[in-house]
Amino acid sequence: MKIGSTNSAQQALLATAELLENIIPFLPARDVFHLQCVSQHLHSIVKTSVQLQIKLFLRPELAISTEVLAIKDEKLVLLSNSKHLTPDLEEDKQGEPLLARPATMMNDILRTSGIVQPRFHAQPNILDLMLGRTSGKCLMLDCESEKFEITGDASWKATYLTDQPCRSARVYAEWNICTNSHVVLGWLGVKNATTDDPHGFTLGSLVNALCDKVNREQNYEYYVLSQDRRKKWVRTLHKFNGSRLDLIRRLEKETGEKAILTYFDIKMRDVVLLSEKEQEEVQALRVEMEGGGGS
Repeated sequence: MKIGSTNSAQQALLATAELLENIIPFLPARDVFHLQCVSQHLHSIVKTSVQLQIKLFLRPELAISTEVLAIKDEKLVLLSNSKHLTPDLEEDKQGEPLLARPATMMNDILRTSGIVQPRFHAQPNILDLMLGRTSGKCLMLDCESEKFEITGDASWKATYLTDQPCRSARVYAEWNICTNSHVVLGWLGVKNATTDDPHGFTLGSLVNALCDKVNREQNYEYYVLSQDRRKKWVRTLHKFNGSRLDLIRRLEKETGEKAILTYFDIKMRDVVLLSEKEQEEVQALRVEMEGGGGS
């Protein structure tokens, strides 16, 4: 019995990407390379983990740049930092210059998807997501009605949103519970989240920040879709005096069905994701600045 328990614990450890990603970095770099030959699972974790790729010098350290982008005469302007503003920059509604840091996606699939703002579609048990127990295999990226699974066995929770720190993001999510007779529809609302981490948000820390906010709110509204006697779908609004987490637990218990996260939208506030053409333009601006011709 004791041996079986030990084997179960070992199997649980090897199947948990987050734990392995916290243990493997303590190994010498040579051993980490050799570890990839043990199994496909370990090979995939090492290959797709940002943290381990940095340790093996296969990916550069997360560079934190003070450069900012602005718009002037409908063209990108690269500034050395936000203190070196030039005249006639495009402004926001508050009359402040529109500034953002140039960035690309850390995750290879997100980087090559060609979209400006990432929209993540996921279908895990929403309670597991809120409690931080979700498997990385569940997270999906939706791009123009196509779905791309974030591949690899590394934890998506430890994947940084961008290569320049994204410290401010806006999140919106929707969930539902489907039964044979009705559908319950709920949402997590639009939430702004910020982090003091110098490397910015990972997907995991952003989810945690969202859940921390929504779970503190009370007096929640949700919709129920059901069919009337004429087989027409009718939507009714319901109110619940308590947190979303309490509501979902109660509905799951009553219906015997799991709540599914159907939509998860992230908009980054302080970075701009560059297209390939824009990256070339920014690189040319950097060369110009280094040559003394910049602002």
